[in-house]
Amino acid sequence: MARTGGRNLWIAVPAGLLCAAVVVALAYLALPMIPVSVAWAGEVLRSASTPKDPGDAPPPITQAERPDCRDLYPDDLWAELVWSRDTLLAQSIAVPDTMPPTLVEALTPTVLVTCTWRGGDGRQLVTALARVPDQMTPVAEAALRAEGFLCRTVVGGTLICRQPSGDDDLVQQVLRDGVWLSIAERGWHPLRFADRVVAHVWE
Repeated sequence: MARTGGRNLWIAVPAGLLCAAVVVALAYLALPMIPVSVAWAGEVLRSASTPKDPGDAPPPITQAERPDCRDLYPDDLWAELVWSRDTLLAQSIAVPDTMPPTLVEALTPTVLVTCTWRGGDGRQLVTALARVPDQMTPVAEAALRAEGFLCRTVVGGTLICRQPSGDDDLVQQVLRDGVWLSIAERGWHPLRFADRVVAHVWE
């Protein structure tokens, strides 16, 4: 059989096998993201094809009976979290360790949802939403200041108390209108994570 001039089988065969191995390796690495991609594409298509009735708008997150983790984050932040490498989400209604025990005892919160994102090397993000008795903001502020939090009240009567403990570590407690939002950043966080969650919850 005639061969094309300039080709060397000793080079062509190993090169072909190497290319095939690279393709197989890339396909294997992409397998874990296939379900996420399919779910994301389905959600986008449903949103685009379903007409929106203004009368069917969901209630604000702070008034929802049982919000879930998806409700706590704006779309862009949710995408960042879902696509973060080696990150797993756990949802519960347990009181998180980000809420100081003394304040939990004083406010007796009803936790609506706790979202814990865990990554490698102990990285963790915690977001919890709870209801507390109205008019308890002064009590909360006094208790948090005693715990070492730095507190301020912003427009709308929102109490924001922060307890920074490192470059990538932060615990923040936010109270407004009988709602308590607790946020912790441990070892990592998307850009302006806490601020974006607060703005979304009370938008």
